[in-house]
Amino acid sequence: YVGRPEQEAPDLDVTFTGTMAGTRVALTHGGFAAQGAHGTEACASYTKGWDHVFLKCFAGQCAIVA
Repeated sequence: YVGRPEQEAPDLDVTFTGTMAGTRVALTHGGFAAQGAHGTEACASYTKGWDHVFLKCFAGQCAIVA
């Protein structure tokens, strides 16, 4: 986790699963309790941020490549 001690790093799991329509990407981001009082704020920030990363950036790039 940038700017914080390693023991406060959140957990991030990304799973890619093949489907009949293509690929399903599942992202699980947790472990914010290790950040103490900052954890709640960080979790809320990432919740909004992942929508942008996947729905705008990743999906947009996939459309260009396809």
